Amino acid sequence: MGLADIVVEKQEPSAQALPESKQNNVLKNLLINLDALAQDAKKELINQGHKAEQIEIKPYLNLRYQGTDTALMIPEPESMVKYELGITNCGLGIFESSPELQSNVEQLPDYVDAFRETYRREFGFDLTGREIIVDDLRVRAVAKSTGLQKFPLVQQYETPEVEGQTRCYFKTVSSDVCGWHETPIYHMEKLSAGQHLQGPAIVMQETSSIIVEPGCYAEITEFGDVSLTAETKSYSEIG
Repeated sequence: MGLADIVVEKQEPSAQALPESKQNNVLKNLLINLDALAQDAKKELINQGHKAEQIEIKPYLNLRYQGTDTALMIPEPESMVKYELGITNCGLGIFESSPELQSNVEQLPDYVDAFRETYRREFGFDLTGREIIVDDLRVRAVAKSTGLQKFPLVQQYETPEVEGQTRCYFKTVSSDVCGWHETPIYHMEKLSAGQHLQGPAIVMQETSSIIVEPGCYAEITEFGDVSLTAETKSYSEIG
């Protein structure tokens, strides 16, 4: 769970009709409102300690045909130019920004075509001549996980400290005869990079245990992983 992406969603109702033409005030206002929702979601993630460069913004319009009750959540079409607040003047939306950015209005997201395409794919037909209603606006802000970071352990080559002793039942190395073996116990958190454990041995952690069978040995790697090697047994013999 600690590696999961963190998601914040913002949503607001609309009920406006979305015109076919992108050069109209309705689309401009919708995009400005999406910008505002995106900023709220982004700020919330930053306040939680995430960096701005980790955050991915995904805007949506929840659209349906007039007279129907089946709405489709349409993501911003990927083929269009992005218009995130970070590239606009003074942190404003694109329609509050410079004439140079506003001149790219023909490259704004075409939600109408995206909705019609999705509707045809989902239902196999289209309702031509009907208005498209915007039920609500939605923004999904995702703080991407940075993943696991590995840190090298201190190298030590001396014999590791034995924490305890127990008896385990194994097959002997030289024959198929089974028997009891005195088996040392080691604590994983006390082992260092470069140390070897000759089997039989048990390496214990808080949530698991690793069994090193007779005829095998374990090596602690640079980053604290345990590498097991079979010396005198075939892999089919190791149970």
